[in-house]
Amino acid sequence: QAVTSIAANALQSSGITSIVIPASLKSVGDQALNGVSSLISVTFRDGSNLQTIGVNAFRQTGITSITLPASLESIGDYAFWADTALTSVTFADNSKLNSIGGWAFESSGLTAITIPASVESIGALAFYNSQSLASVKFAAGSVLEHIGESAFRSIIISEFTIPASVETIDNYAFYTSYQLARVTFLGDAPETMGIEVFNGTATGSTAYVSDTASGFGESGATWNGLNVALVGGSYDCVSDGLQTGTFTVTNLTVVSNESCEGFAEIPHGVQSIDDDAFENSGLDSVSIASTVVSIGQDSFSGSSVLE
Repeated sequence: QAVTSIAANALQSSGITSIVIPASLKSVGDQALNGVSSLISVTFRDGSNLQTIGVNAFRQTGITSITLPASLESIGDYAFWADTALTSVTFADNSKLNSIGGWAFESSGLTAITIPASVESIGALAFYNSQSLASVKFAAGSVLEHIGESAFRSIIISEFTIPASVETIDNYAFYTSYQLARVTFLGDAPETMGIEVFNGTATGSTAYVSDTASGFGESGATWNGLNVALVGGSYDCVSDGLQTGTFTVTNLTVVSNESCEGFAEIPHGVQSIDDDAFENSGLDSVSIASTVVSIGQDSFSGSSVLE
């Protein structure tokens, strides 16, 4: 008979060093491998049917990296708590993950993570005090709605992009993430904001938002402790210090240019550059913001910037 679950406490403090989990398994129970500091390797068989990882399931293990199957729907509270050797978590393509529990990766060794588009909720203190965590990204099409209290508190990110779907950010969500200087919002201001969400971030930290977004105020305003910078409209291209033309940003996308020559600086917050946006322009150099995630076909075709 196929194994469908690892029972609660089943291998707690067992001393094993690796485990291969069969495709038939649907759940890893609470505390199943809690405290197994010798455990370095966890592998899921192809075709995995895993749906849930329980509370404290892999807490304080020696796992260094893990790839979680597409079938996984929930990660329980404290699931990877204080896994200080854990530097990499990868989610399989077409992930069905819906929720990341509270404290799930608190005080882990993660350096970067891309959260699947399917995730709707990130629990309280989920990544708190993961002091090597420098990059957090959300897969395209994110449906995230809720960021829990202190979820990204005291980590070392310098920039962060919040999906348009986010409705609630709880208290202290980014508190004392001292290096956080740039926060890009892909939609309107969240409906509900907790207290001191961005307290203790970098001096002069800025919210970059579309000039069509609502709820943030005008450029130069302060919103929840962040300086507001509206992104959109017409931007200059320059050559030898002189304006030579313009390019247009609409809904955080560069859509076209008019007689651009020389140099163009794509502003922070822009997400994409449309097809043909600078085709046959006279650009010879361009600075592209770190927020840009897609560049369309023939965007710079015929421009010397690509020579």
